[in-house]
Order: sequence, then C-alpha cells, then structure tokens
Amino acid sequence: MVKNEPKISLAGVGNAAIANVVTDFAKSALTREEDKPLTKGEFRAYTRQQPQERYHPVYNVPHRNDGTSPFYDTTTKHIVYLKQLKKWQ
Repeated sequence: MVKNEPKISLAGVGNAAIANVVTDFAKSALTREEDKPLTKGEFRAYTRQQPQERYHPVYNVPHRNDGTSPFYDTTTKHIVYLKQLKKWQ
C-alpha cells in the first residue's frame, strides 16, 4: 500500500508567502484609518494628552430612579452614582 505523504516544497512555501503578503496588504489598504488598532505608543501619547479626571461617565448603565448617574471612579476602580447639579444661570 502506497501512502501519499505530504511533502513541503519550495514552490508551496513561496505560494503561501505570496498569499500572506497579498492578503495583509489588501487588509491594510482596505481598512479605514479610524478602524485600525491602536499601538502602544499611540495609547501612551493619548493618555498623556488627556486630562486626568477622576470620574468618567458610564453610558451603558441606566440611571437610578433617584436621579443619580453612573460614573467610573478611576481611583477606586468602581462604578459610583453621583447626582449631577444643574449649572446656575
């Protein structure tokens, strides 16, 4: 009985390398700049230029019945509910 053992050929390796380069190029060429992933350097630059606020609003958590809004506390790393006061006019 003769078995067809898979063999690695230089042509097969070359074809795979070319296909990989072409798909990576097409993926990067067709992806919009705002949809590309953020690099570590870009993230560090972004966090340095952002003001360091303690409370950030959480938009995917509903407000409570008492009128308080959810905020993420960057110091304690917890969700807190704070009452927002209206500005004086």
